[in-house]
Amino acid sequence: MTFIGKYFDGKVPQAELKDVDQQQLSGLKDLPARIGELIEEYGFRAAQGELMAAARAANKYFDTKQPWSTRKSDMADCGTTMNVCVQTLRTLTTVMQPFLPFAAVKAAKMLNLEAPGCFAWQAATEPIAAGSQLGQAEILFKKLDPEAVGESANG
Repeated sequence: MTFIGKYFDGKVPQAELKDVDQQQLSGLKDLPARIGELIEEYGFRAAQGELMAAARAANKYFDTKQPWSTRKSDMADCGTTMNVCVQTLRTLTTVMQPFLPFAAVKAAKMLNLEAPGCFAWQAATEPIAAGSQLGQAEILFKKLDPEAVGESANG
């Protein structure tokens, strides 16, 4: 989100999808249904596992596409990468809401989505249009100090 704010004036860039981009997006299409079904069957741990697997796939996509490099050599591809990342975050925002409600609300605000409507599962994969103004980037999760975690676990 910070990257989009800095290099794309805070607006969702245009996308010219290639195979790798299509693969990332297609992996999201049935994610809400899979997670929803697991939740309905009380498979909360498995549902959370699906969420985390989708987040890891998003990180892998981002690392593979290297927008920090393509920004200098191919701005159109960089824009596509960032568009796909926004679409991915849009879906993750909805499906993480049952597990991380406060983070989901922050993510929705950053995407400039209206809560509670943005958390409707049938809307989870609706794309955010290119040119849409995004909100201000925020840190969703504070990095934990390993020493503080160890201290609280021990005492």
